[in-house]
Amino acid sequence: MPDFVDTLTFLSDGQRQLLREADLDSPAAFEHVEIPHLTAAPFNLTLGKASRLLASAHAGTPVANTVTHNVTIAPPAPMSARVAQALEEVAADPGKAGLLVELGVARVVLGVDDKVSPALTLSMRAQEAAGAPVGATWQGQRVVDTVRLASPTVYCSPRDGSPLQAGAGEVSGVMWGELGLDGLRVAAFGYQEGMFEGRPEEAVFAALRGGVGGEASALRERVITRMKALRVNPESLDRVVVFNPAPPRVEVGPHGDRQGPKPGSLVGNLRALLQGAFSADELRRFITHNVGRDFAAGLPAPPASLADLAFATADKLIRHGYVTRDLRNALRSERPNRASEIDAVFSAAGV
Repeated sequence: MPDFVDTLTFLSDGQRQLLREADLDSPAAFEHVEIPHLTAAPFNLTLGKASRLLASAHAGTPVANTVTHNVTIAPPAPMSARVAQALEEVAADPGKAGLLVELGVARVVLGVDDKVSPALTLSMRAQEAAGAPVGATWQGQRVVDTVRLASPTVYCSPRDGSPLQAGAGEVSGVMWGELGLDGLRVAAFGYQEGMFEGRPEEAVFAALRGGVGGEASALRERVITRMKALRVNPESLDRVVVFNPAPPRVEVGPHGDRQGPKPGSLVGNLRALLQGAFSADELRRFITHNVGRDFAAGLPAPPASLADLAFATADKLIRHGYVTRDLRNALRSERPNRASEIDAVFSAAGV
């Protein structure tokens, strides 16, 4: 029966005999043989014959334990499935909100726990695709821009609306951020209603953050009870405690003076504008003339500081819907040299 060497008919009998003498009589024997071995003594094959010999040996070498895998490349998942999967991931980990931005999901619905609700968001998207209008809420829950959700939330002081620095008040150093969003809303409402009169910021913070029982728990419960009695939507306090992501336009005047407010919450920006543009008496006169005597009568009376008066005025103007084009025009008429700053604040508020 002919062996492997006998099939190499392009070799001479002498060359085939040399291969047998070197025990190169099967394809497996050539596993580590290279062309230079065959072109050198004792074989002295030409380059062409050496190449043909190795090609024949490799073609006839069985591959042990070879496993053939059939790989099926699945088509990409449909966009609807990818969006649904991303919503589930973001609901479990809000830090992954960037996934939704990448998929072009512009808005999502937050559930009662302030986390993304996949079911409500998908329902909203289906209706939106059918042409139904979608506003600030969907089925009673808040609708937010995904870009805003993907950006870290910056909170503001519940007392004056200025942005917190690493969770702390810029001036007081009180770690308001430790209260979380719900706690900040409670604090903002308490300040708005004058429920912390005469208490330093540190004492208010300690009382709202404190443990079980005692004054801490009692004060917090009083504020929450009043919020419920007045049917206040806690999210309405976000105008005070959540940083406004739309940065106000800032211009520099001819003398290098800053003509725009520091970015902050809406109430913080408006408070800074009023505090910088008026004295306490001027602000009261302006409000009386342009908003109304009854409105002005509800503001803090002397000897309240200008800062407290400006904050109370800004907060009340926002709550009662007076941040309008009319108010913007009245401020521009009263303080034309601050037109850029006024425009920046009202533009950031969407007016």
